[in-house]
Amino acid sequence: MPFYEIQHSASLNLTQRSTIAKGITTLYTTTFNAPSLFVNICFKPVNDEDYFTGGERMTGKNRIFVQTRGGGGRSAEVFDKLAENIEQIWEDAVGTGESYGSVK
Repeated sequence: MPFYEIQHSASLNLTQRSTIAKGITTLYTTTFNAPSLFVNICFKPVNDEDYFTGGERMTGKNRIFVQTRGGGGRSAEVFDKLAENIEQIWEDAVGTGESYGSVK
């Protein structure tokens, strides 16, 4: 079962979280022909004091981590396209630019 953990410094309201969750669920179920009950999504707000890269504090970052199985015709290209589509779902729900915190 796929598990999506969305760590966000952007302030997401319930409508935005719901839109993202529904979009990712629909994307996953149509891409992999899987039941929607298999898709698990967790939103975790983080503040700018929580995340470091290379020992340096990273501010205003949003990340989506996905744990899912490979194989069964799931090529790197399929996962690359999935990542692009997830980024578009985020942008449609939250917006783009620094004030909205693009997904990295």
